Amino acid sequence: MDRKIIFTWVLAFVFAYFTVGLFLVFYEDSAPNTPEEEPNSLHTVGSVYFAQALVPPDTGPEINNVKAIHLAYGTYLNSSYETILEEVEKSDINAIVFEIKNPLGWVALNSETHMEALRKVLPELEDRGVHAVARLVLFQDPELISSNPELAIVNSATGGAWSDYKGIVWSDPTNKNVWRYNIDIANKAYAIGFDEVNFDYVRFPTDGPLKLAQYDALDEFGTRTNTIVEFLKFAQAEIPRGMVLSVDLFGMTFINDQLVIGQSIADIAPYVDVIYPMPYPSHYPDGFIGLSNPAEYPYEVLDYTLRLGKNKLKDSDVVIRPWLQDFNLGAVYDVSKIHAQIRALKDHNIETWALWNASNRYTWSAVK
Repeated sequence: MDRKIIFTWVLAFVFAYFTVGLFLVFYEDSAPNTPEEEPNSLHTVGSVYFAQALVPPDTGPEINNVKAIHLAYGTYLNSSYETILEEVEKSDINAIVFEIKNPLGWVALNSETHMEALRKVLPELEDRGVHAVARLVLFQDPELISSNPELAIVNSATGGAWSDYKGIVWSDPTNKNVWRYNIDIANKAYAIGFDEVNFDYVRFPTDGPLKLAQYDALDEFGTRTNTIVEFLKFAQAEIPRGMVLSVDLFGMTFINDQLVIGQSIADIAPYVDVIYPMPYPSHYPDGFIGLSNPAEYPYEVLDYTLRLGKNKLKDSDVVIRPWLQDFNLGAVYDVSKIHAQIRALKDHNIETWALWNASNRYTWSAVK
C-alpha cells in the first residue's frame, strides 16, 4: 500500500481517537449528579452522556437576582395558594420559600398529602421560571425528640430533655445523628425538585436555663461556633452537586459574631452559597445607632447592618440575600418602608432579597 495512504489513515485514526476521548472527558466532568449518586461516583460511559446533554438549562433567576416571598407550612394545600401565585405572576417576585420543616418539627416530605401536592406544585413553578426554596427549621425540633428522646439537649439538673422558656425542646446541635436526620430531609427536598435548601435555626438556643443545657459532643468541637461550622462542612459534603445551600442568620451577626449561639458569618460563609441575614428593623433595640425606634428607620438600620456585614465578608463570594420586614411590628410597614429596605440593599449592590410575613399577607403593591 502506498505510504501516503497509510500515513493518511493513521493520522485520521489518531485524530478520531483524541476527539472521542475529549468528548467523553468533557461530558464526564460536566455531567450533574442526581440525588441518588455519590458526589465522587463514576458515570457509566454511553448514552447517559447524551441524556444529560439534552437536559434543558435552568430557566429560573440567577442566584444573585432572586426576589422571594416565604410561604407558611402547607400553604400549597389551601385555596389561597392560587391567589398568591396570581400575585407572583404580576410582581417582581421570582422565587418562593416553602416551609417544609416547621418549628414544631413537622416534616411535609413525610406526608403523602404534602408530597402529592408538591409533585404538582414544583414542576409548575419550574415551568414558570420560579426558583423553589425548601426551608428547614433545624435544631428546634419537638417532633424528633418525641420519638427519639436520646437526641435532645439534656437538662443537667433533671436528666430529661432540656426546654427553653417557651417549653420547647431542642435537638442537640452537637449530635451527628441529628445532623444526618436533617441532611436526609434536605436531600429528599432536592430530589423532588426544590432548587435550594435553606437552613433556619442553625444555631444553639437563645433563651431558657442555658447553664443547665448539656450537649453530647460539645467538647469534641470545642466551641458552639465550630460546632455549626462542622455541621455545615458535613452538609456541604453530603448534599448533591448542584443544590444551592443557604442559611438564615440573626441580623446582629452582621454587626457582632453571636458566639453564644454559634453564628459567625465569616466562619460560616465558606460552606454555603447564600446567607440570609434577618435585619428586621423592629428587632433592634431602642437607641440602636441613636434611633429611638429603629422600626421607623428601615433604611438606616439596613444600611448600617450591611455596611458592617459586607466588610466581614469582603474576602468571600457568598451571596447576601436579606430577609426584609413585611409585617407590622414597631411601625406600620407600608410600601414606603419596604422600598426603603430595598433601596438600602441597592446602595450596597445587592439585588436579591426575600420578604417575610408569617401569615403570607404581603404588600404586593411594593413589588410591582
